[in-house]
Amino acid sequence: MSNIQKHFSVGLLPSDGLRYSVNYESEQHLSAHENVIRPLVENAKEIFVYGLKEGSPLLKRHKGILTKHQGKYSLTLNQEVIMGHESLWNSAEWSRGSIVIVIDLHKFDPNTILAHCYRPGVFGGLSSSDSQSAVKYCKEQSKKGLFSVLFPASNGIDWMTIFGPEDVLSTLYENAIQKCNELDFWAKQAGSFQNGNQTVD
Repeated sequence: MSNIQKHFSVGLLPSDGLRYSVNYESEQHLSAHENVIRPLVENAKEIFVYGLKEGSPLLKRHKGILTKHQGKYSLTLNQEVIMGHESLWNSAEWSRGSIVIVIDLHKFDPNTILAHCYRPGVFGGLSSSDSQSAVKYCKEQSKKGLFSVLFPASNGIDWMTIFGPEDVLSTLYENAIQKCNELDFWAKQAGSFQNGNQTVD
């Protein structure tokens, strides 16, 4: 089974031309919060935040929307969890673990957010950026016929990894490579390097 049948990733923010994603502040409200994250949240079956440490500033700041659940935290779905809570989503460098949103495909068409996403790609390993328990949970949901997205522990909302049933995921990826923005990003990156890190002018 190829990786494309298991998961693929899309960026949530534009590149600055050099780096994968533009820089942003932990408290900053971005277009991705409204155009990508909010539709996912509004149609979520469940949302879990992994790796929040007891007594951490991030947990204290957002405890009003979080409930402890089997070693992780569930996000309350009947109140606002984006506006005023940007730092929970934007936090990087493992100040929290991964965030998982699980969605029933009968209630939401993920194709509707692709025009607001960037740089679709298929990557092999997820271990360096994500909580492994979160990755495992997403794979389990795929087997149940559910769609899930995984926000990395390492890089805030720079990107999200999409999981789902094989047939749905393959079609979604085909649509992503047509509808997303910055489709030539990876080709340009590949052409910018020669002999290790030497840039080609």
